[in-house]
Amino acid sequence: MATKKEEKPVTSKKRGRKKAEETPMAEAEIVQESKPKTRGYGTNNNLVSFSERTANERRELAKKAGVESGKVRRRKKEQREMFNDFLDSAVTGVIKSNLNLLGIPEENMTWSMAMFASIVTDAVNKHNLNAFRTAMEYAGRAPLQEIRENEAIARLAQAMQLANMSDSEEEDDDSVNVVFYIPDNGRPIIRDEDLVEME
Repeated sequence: MATKKEEKPVTSKKRGRKKAEETPMAEAEIVQESKPKTRGYGTNNNLVSFSERTANERRELAKKAGVESGKVRRRKKEQREMFNDFLDSAVTGVIKSNLNLLGIPEENMTWSMAMFASIVTDAVNKHNLNAFRTAMEYAGRAPLQEIRENEAIARLAQAMQLANMSDSEEEDDDSVNVVFYIPDNGRPIIRDEDLVEME
């Protein structure tokens, strides 16, 4: 059986659209013109671009920013000093007895020493690889750190050598000596000079 399509009744939405279409354009233009023009942006148009401000406004804002920046820097410096004072203060109680068991002299029993001892004991007792790396970096014994430092020194020396070369020297000698630093792993390093002597 074929069913006839039922016609849907006209809803209020369609009626509303017709009314909106029937409003004259002159009224819409008046509404748009009555909005206050602002040079700002943002939710409430309260943000103004720095480039759109006058020279006096920019100067005042820069002055305020400089004062606030100085306050923040002083506050951070005070916090750093307080934290360093705390790290250098003496420990008491259980921590002091633990440091005593590790054989640390009493004049060195500070909070920073307690942290270092905690890192080392974690690396040894719990086989914590991150603690091991941290301890070696603090001690300046990390192999990768030494390699990076040596490479940085070699790059700096090479850059200084290139900067000191005159144009005539660059034309004569195109090759530049590059030095590679290899970490000491207990094996003897054989250089070209050693091979010449052996022959």
